[in-house]
Amino acid sequence: MTGRGVVGPVAGGVSAAGVPDQDAQLVTLMRSPGFRVWRQQVKATGGCAKPVRLFGEWALENASGARLEEYRGGLLVACNNRRSSVCEPCSARYEADAFHLVCAGMVGGKGVPERVGR
Repeated sequence: MTGRGVVGPVAGGVSAAGVPDQDAQLVTLMRSPGFRVWRQQVKATGGCAKPVRLFGEWALENASGARLEEYRGGLLVACNNRRSSVCEPCSARYEADAFHLVCAGMVGGKGVPERVGR
């Protein structure tokens, strides 16, 4: 991955300090100012391989129009694709959810009456 301060893979050299280039780049990436925010967003998507980037802004105002709170920026959201060839983490999450829904429909539970399973 390249751009916006994110370093990409290197063919495999060694830095002047004797550290492999990829390791040095990884350390640099992890120490960058936006890494923690990015890591939290990736964690929130459940490790989605193809997250959707949403950009926008919102503001909360009181009756007189004074801004109480506002946000501008981007957010990563999981793609929620059911195909494992597109996104393995989202596909696995869907598969687990589908199992529980089918099971509840067959034997009852999770808001489905038990008489359904008879």
